[in-house]
Amino acid sequence: MVDRVKRYVDEHLDGPVTMDELCQLTHVSRRTLQYSFTAILGISPLQFLRLTRLNRVRRALRAASPPQSVTEIATYWGSGTWGSSPMTISSNSASARRKRSMCQHD
Repeated sequence: MVDRVKRYVDEHLDGPVTMDELCQLTHVSRRTLQYSFTAILGISPLQFLRLTRLNRVRRALRAASPPQSVTEIATYWGSGTWGSSPMTISSNSASARRKRSMCQHD
């Protein structure tokens, strides 16, 4: 069940993925899905989704070329849809890392 959800999330990460979708996919209740994820991965399905999206954002930021802004990348990956609390990739801002990276290539 968890592997099925992981594959589904990976294939549909560029769009919204809801708990209801995941429950329909696996034919189980929210509680069962939650317990399964916690038992196998140690995190909830939504935490898995957020971490997976953040990893994609991190990759996109590292691969971005100068005309593509951090805001464009974050918007593409749905930064406004991850909940009410701000999400950070690390203690350094993404734009600061990109600037450092660009300076190293000069």
